[in-house]
Amino acid sequence: MPKNQVSDLITDQEIAFAHLVLSGEMTDRRAAEAVGLNPETAAYTKAKPRVRAYMLEHRAAMHAQLVQQETEELRRRNQRDKGEIRGHDTYPPELLR
Repeated sequence: MPKNQVSDLITDQEIAFAHLVLSGEMTDRRAAEAVGLNPETAAYTKAKPRVRAYMLEHRAAMHAQLVQQETEELRRRNQRDKGEIRGHDTYPPELLR
C-alpha cells in the first residue's frame, strides 16, 4: 500500500499496460508499445505512483481471489470426502462419528 494517497487518475492505456506487465506475457517495453505508450518511457510509466498503486492493488486482489477459490475447492473436496466416508458400510461405527 502506498504511503501517500494517490490522487491522479490512471488512464486506460496505463491500466492496459499494467495488465500486460502483470500477466508476464510481455516485457515492459513491449507492453508499452502494444498499448500505444512510448516504449522508451516504459520504466517511468511503471514507476508512476498511480500505476504502481494500481498494480499493487490488482496483484493483491488477484491473490485474494485465488486464495478464495482454493479455499472453496478444498471445502467442496472435504464435504465430498466426508460424504463418501459416511456412506461407506465397511468402516467401523467409531470412525464414522
